[in-house]
Amino acid sequence: MNETNINPLWLSILNIMVGLVFILLAGISIMDFGFSKEIVLVILAFLLSAVSVTRFINGLFDKLLTKTLKIMNLIIGTIGLSIALYIIFNPTLDIDSQIILIASGIFIQGLARIATGGTDQTFSIWLRGIFILIGGITILLALLVIIFGTIEESTLIVLLAYIFLLNGFSRLIHGISGLKFVSGTRIGRN
Repeated sequence: MNETNINPLWLSILNIMVGLVFILLAGISIMDFGFSKEIVLVILAFLLSAVSVTRFINGLFDKLLTKTLKIMNLIIGTIGLSIALYIIFNPTLDIDSQIILIASGIFIQGLARIATGGTDQTFSIWLRGIFILIGGITILLALLVIIFGTIEESTLIVLLAYIFLLNGFSRLIHGISGLKFVSGTRIGRN
């Protein structure tokens, strides 16, 4: 690998840290600690903002992405962040609307995950397959939340938390794959 094409260490660390935060906060959201639905939805909106900012930063600084993937990351990051901030700064927004907005925001993140897995040839084949699988599951579960928005709110919120948990693992793998000591291995980027 050409040293000029290696991503900066901080970008991998950012992806790893965001993945770990996702896993932690999604886990807290799934476990019933007695938080109100509103608090859990704010946590999930925060996670949507985190994935969106991370996607945007990857779009700006990931040297291994194609121009198309960079633009896609910038656009999807901006849309996701806009949705998350709208939810966070509109506390009077009803729970059903928050659920649908978060599901819509994570739906587009799933599209980006599939696009990355399908086209970013710097990842190994099996890693690309994992990204496509996680993107597909993300889209499917987000669609279930959107389509069946009339079922019990707590169920929908937990389903959203599971989506974020799954995407936390994906973000963690993404970060690890960018570390210099794993580059060129089965989990590293080429």
